[in-house]
Amino acid sequence: MNLKNGGRGAGRRRRSALPFPLLTAVLGFSLFFGQNGTAAQTASAVTARAEGWQVLDKGLCYRAVSLQREGSHWRGLMHQLKFDLALWKPVLCQSSEFGKKAASVREVREYKGAAAAVNACFFDENGRTLGYLQQNGREIDPYIYPTGGLLTGVFEVYRQRAVVWYRDNFQPIGCELALQAGPRLVDEGEGLSGLRGERERLSGLAVCRSGEVVFYNNEYSIPLTLAECRDILMSSEEKGGVNPRYALNLDGGRSAAISIKTDSFSLERQGVRDVPAFLTVKKR
Repeated sequence: MNLKNGGRGAGRRRRSALPFPLLTAVLGFSLFFGQNGTAAQTASAVTARAEGWQVLDKGLCYRAVSLQREGSHWRGLMHQLKFDLALWKPVLCQSSEFGKKAASVREVREYKGAAAAVNACFFDENGRTLGYLQQNGREIDPYIYPTGGLLTGVFEVYRQRAVVWYRDNFQPIGCELALQAGPRLVDEGEGLSGLRGERERLSGLAVCRSGEVVFYNNEYSIPLTLAECRDILMSSEEKGGVNPRYALNLDGGRSAAISIKTDSFSLERQGVRDVPAFLTVKKR
């Protein structure tokens, strides 16, 4: 597969100064994950085998991808939830909406009456989210963080279409949803390189070439690097691939979690640590 660096052309950039505690927190994360570069891709040490998609509701599907690390007896799953933006919408939820500083993914899903929820973005030691957030044209956090290797992408939903912008090219106009996170894993169908970092439990999203959106989360028993996660998403259908046009990491480590509940299906993979912000999936 091709690997490339950076964004998709020049664009205006909105910069706002961050308070010093947030600045140092983001710089710390950036040093951990590194920058997108042009280094050659390393071979993945994980084998993957995907089940068929299970229809949970019209326009909403789930599947499990079995993972095993070569030379190890450890096995685990990557959970993938795919939804049609014409029928389902991603909705941002902050735990402060129901009077909590931080909450579990299940609490938020139940509070919103949603079919699913994943943790949405990084946050600092005081529980404050890092990066730009907008819901239905209302700016929740107006800061577009302009530098570093972590918060490199903005997931935007506008008129039932999704895109992941390189942060320099994102225009903060009114939209259905906009969320800054990262790092980006795939841009315009090409894998991004230079994705350093330890093996973690990861939560993220992919925008398929079909226009559908996939939320994903891998289990604690089979932690992945960002590059390994990218390779799975870009692989063949039977190996867990989703034919992504874009892919964006949302969070990693102890707080990564996913919750799904419909009339026919239930899945709870709680994080060890409660978090302040989530993406939920609700019917339109």
